[in-house]
Amino acid sequence: MADICGTNPKLWNSWKDALIADLYGKTKLAIWRGLENPIDKAERIAESRKASLNLIKNQSGLRINPVELWDSLGEDYFIRYSPDEIAWHTRAITKSNSIKFPLIAVREFTFRGGTEIFIYTKDQNNLFSRTTYTLDRLGLNIVDARIITSSNNFTLDTFIVLEKTGEPVKGRDRVREIRNALKQQLSSLDEPLRKSSSVHSSKLKHFPIPTRVFFSQDVNNSRTIMEVTATDRSGFLSSIGMALEFCGATLQGAKIATYGERVEDIFFITDENNQIITDEIKLECLENSITRSLTDN
Repeated sequence: MADICGTNPKLWNSWKDALIADLYGKTKLAIWRGLENPIDKAERIAESRKASLNLIKNQSGLRINPVELWDSLGEDYFIRYSPDEIAWHTRAITKSNSIKFPLIAVREFTFRGGTEIFIYTKDQNNLFSRTTYTLDRLGLNIVDARIITSSNNFTLDTFIVLEKTGEPVKGRDRVREIRNALKQQLSSLDEPLRKSSSVHSSKLKHFPIPTRVFFSQDVNNSRTIMEVTATDRSGFLSSIGMALEFCGATLQGAKIATYGERVEDIFFITDENNQIITDEIKLECLENSITRSLTDN
């Protein structure tokens, strides 16, 4: 905290505060349990499901059994989301008698220190690129993104965003503007997309981190793993999304991590047939498009 505020008092915000608090809490738990006794994965998932169920067990009007929904989401979902988030997602999905996709929910402020945007819809090509493009056009900075595709081919996308000022979104009108813009864009995924004309910050150029793109193959899950390291900047995920769309790659999942000004993001991608990408031309297209786009910005 002292280092961040000492560098520039304006850099400190609710998002960084939440990250530091989360690090402190997890470190304290690890020391209390002992480093030789980490939490078992199955135990953690079971505890998460139980806590989530307790948060919604007295809710009325649930359209489907929450457990049936959860069974389609896979283990990773319960590791990457908190019980509070799982309960919020579940209420949004199950309380409507007739969901009109895409389902978009917005919470102005969460314990993660930013505004949370949740999108639930049938998995489709270009979904990630159009979402990140729209958020960029709205002047929102994406500080965290979690992309999960269920076994029944639905995607659960969660984005934590901040305004350009570093503050969470505030006000019903702003929330309505975000929801309407996303619904309009995600309801017309086949229409051509223009490159965003957002102005990107130049102050990060003092400490540039070269853009690197690495590929590996996850044979067991029939997908390609794409790792991108670069300098964080406005519109970063939008540039990645547009490159995926341009090169014909499909996003199956993502893990987004920003460490100071350094971004280390992992994307799980496939070809148009939902298989591992073996075409060297397509891999080269992805690498060149991402590198060129982030360098130009």
